[in-house]
Amino acid sequence: MIVVFIIDDLLLAPARSLMFIFKEITRQVEEEFYDETRILKELRLYQERLELSEISVAEYDLVEEKLMSRLHASRERNEPDAEEV
Repeated sequence: MIVVFIIDDLLLAPARSLMFIFKEITRQVEEEFYDETRILKELRLYQERLELSEISVAEYDLVEEKLMSRLHASRERNEPDAEEV
């Protein structure tokens, strides 16, 4: 019976490794996507581009809406639950 478990572990090891890698990649991508500092830096970059007339007001408005939505989601995601306090 132990041999079956060892064989199962050997056969499933590559899949488990891939799942670990995918979860880690997902965690890092989400961490970067919801990083408040990164979002604010990107917003300032687009504000500068607008001031330099590199982009139109319509383009800026579109980007600003998306970034503000991300910023709001980031703050909600990072804020501690009131029930836990």
